[in-house]
Amino acid sequence: MPRTFSQRLVPEELAQKIAGAATVFLSDRYPGDIELRLPSESAVEHVCRWRCGHALKNLTPKVCEDLGKVHFGIENLELKPEEAYAGADSVIGFRTLPNGLTYLGVLAGGDWEQDLVFIVYWDGRQLRGYIPTQGNPWNTETKKAYGNNYLADLRNAKSRFGDRMSEGASYDGSVDVDVDGAAVIADIQHRIVFNGDQEGEAAVSSGLHEFVASLRSKLAGRLVTDVCPLGDWDCHGAVMQVLLIETSDGGRVAIGATSDSGHSHGLFRELEMNADGKPEGCPQGRCPREAGSEA
Repeated sequence: MPRTFSQRLVPEELAQKIAGAATVFLSDRYPGDIELRLPSESAVEHVCRWRCGHALKNLTPKVCEDLGKVHFGIENLELKPEEAYAGADSVIGFRTLPNGLTYLGVLAGGDWEQDLVFIVYWDGRQLRGYIPTQGNPWNTETKKAYGNNYLADLRNAKSRFGDRMSEGASYDGSVDVDVDGAAVIADIQHRIVFNGDQEGEAAVSSGLHEFVASLRSKLAGRLVTDVCPLGDWDCHGAVMQVLLIETSDGGRVAIGATSDSGHSHGLFRELEMNADGKPEGCPQGRCPREAGSEA
């Protein structure tokens, strides 16, 4: 039976959720492994540079449970496609699939193991982990990464990847099989399917049309002179992207947009301006956080 996800995120939103969970996990266990986000970094860049150390395999109890179905080490860990090996460059890092699922793909394994690929994604309610089977080199019988039982590993690998095994594998007992990126992607899309609220999506579309009509009315007869992005702000835990529109008569209109369709203030809204002519943050939300500030 396939898993489902009900909310489509962009990579930056998923990265913020992962970084937040990693910080919580590490704060009591490995506080020295926490790295602050640099002013010039996006959340995606932050997670890929930091790699979240011990946390990626244990981000939340649910992620730990999901990934615990296969035994593997994390001595070797890679998130960046440009630094990938074992054929994993097409599946690791932050990626969005045609079905709308955004995930973080990770290549991991102990020093004695053949590295495998696992992913972390958001299902609409919580972070989840998943280890693809198809195209992903691990022992489907022992439920462990290749390298923990040479004879069992060789037998399993020959039955799964016989035509792709390296010539030396049969002689030294090791398993050396590259990740099959296309098969891994197909596995993920088959296993994790979108189950969003169609009525909710229709409401979002209607809300956008109403907001655009209201904005068009507000700007009628006024010449727009500049549109300035103000970065990502924090609004009750949701990422709100803010634009400031300036007009030739000195007027200023600030627009906030979030991808969280269940957010109490809706997906699109006009922000209030303070006495200094600057937009205020989300009412009753946390302080505005511009892109690049510490997460």
